[in-house]
Amino acid sequence: MRASYGILMSALCLVLTGCGGTATTSTTGSSGNNTVLGDCGNAENGSGTGIVDYVKVYQSSLTEWCVDRNVWASDSQDISKFFGYGDAALTQLQSFFPAPPPSQPFIIEVKSPYGGASTGCDFSGGSYCDSVTGDAYYNVYDDPVTNTPIPGFWGYLLTLHEAINVYTGLISGGWPSDWWADDRSPFPNAMDYEILQTLGSEQNNATLLAAATAQRDRFDNSAQNPSGYDPEVAMFVNFYDQFCQGSPCTGFPAYRRAFQLVVADHVSWPSVSGDTSYTGDNDYSAQLSEYVIAYLQLGFGTTTDLTQTFVNSGVGSEDTAIPAYTVDPSAVLAIADARCSLAAATAAGVNTSAAWSNFLHGDYQNAVVTGGTQQSCPASCAWNSSAGQCDAPW
Repeated sequence: MRASYGILMSALCLVLTGCGGTATTSTTGSSGNNTVLGDCGNAENGSGTGIVDYVKVYQSSLTEWCVDRNVWASDSQDISKFFGYGDAALTQLQSFFPAPPPSQPFIIEVKSPYGGASTGCDFSGGSYCDSVTGDAYYNVYDDPVTNTPIPGFWGYLLTLHEAINVYTGLISGGWPSDWWADDRSPFPNAMDYEILQTLGSEQNNATLLAAATAQRDRFDNSAQNPSGYDPEVAMFVNFYDQFCQGSPCTGFPAYRRAFQLVVADHVSWPSVSGDTSYTGDNDYSAQLSEYVIAYLQLGFGTTTDLTQTFVNSGVGSEDTAIPAYTVDPSAVLAIADARCSLAAATAAGVNTSAAWSNFLHGDYQNAVVTGGTQQSCPASCAWNSSAGQCDAPW
């Protein structure tokens, strides 16, 4: 899942209070150049014009930072102020996403300035990591609504944004590229705001709170920034608020429940999508969206069908780079009904392997099974006493 971003060229330093697990880090010298912990290896620079050495400058149980040696020599003071933030962000992501991460630190590869960021990196297998342009950690971004200057905004945002995509990929690859991430990125853009807001509140950090507000103003302020407004970002934020719980009220558990169902069922989105043109980060179809919407609704615990909310927010139409498609609420319901019947029957001891295979390969019409009981009907579903069937709760 890849995305590039323009970086505003203005420099200002920021002190960020660190947090996280036990870590080893280098010390700042009078010249501003830090000593290093070790060597990560050689790889291309940000512009792809040469091979450079990347040095390991920080490692904890959560993160490891590999920085272009030349970038570290010039910008170590700015970059080192984000080590605690990286640990805090990873802690939040590990509590948000139910898929267990690899038993290694998440690598943040800082490249020479190239104006972008992406999932993946050049080290340790290249998957549990992200890559960020080096100038993100010292440039200043002005909130388009308040005009508040936020030093290091892109460092907070890009490091987090691509890590969200990595963690979403641990659940399954092939999320809808037209309304989740890749072609467009409504889900990570919405969660960027929520996580920045959460961390800023937990740390009483005014800069993180300002970064959260700026991220929301970029996409979810139709009144004061109509040109940047993204209805699908607003949709994900609204779901977070609508299905929040606890004090302070947070929507992370609602999304986490949906992800838990996907993980428990071993769902692979490319297998259910019916998208014959699926390639890597390019996956879209009406059926894929119907499956994802069904799982989200089950995780949210809604008793009212929300399909039209997804459609009204642009699912199937907002991404003009692909042919428009129509999401069918009856298909969403049928998918959820099939999933509920399978879960209940499986828990009741019925052999459901053939039906599960149908369901996980997109044939939900031939995946409904009987034999479930009221006791075996999971909490995400509802028992239909008249039909003697475990169904979707809406």
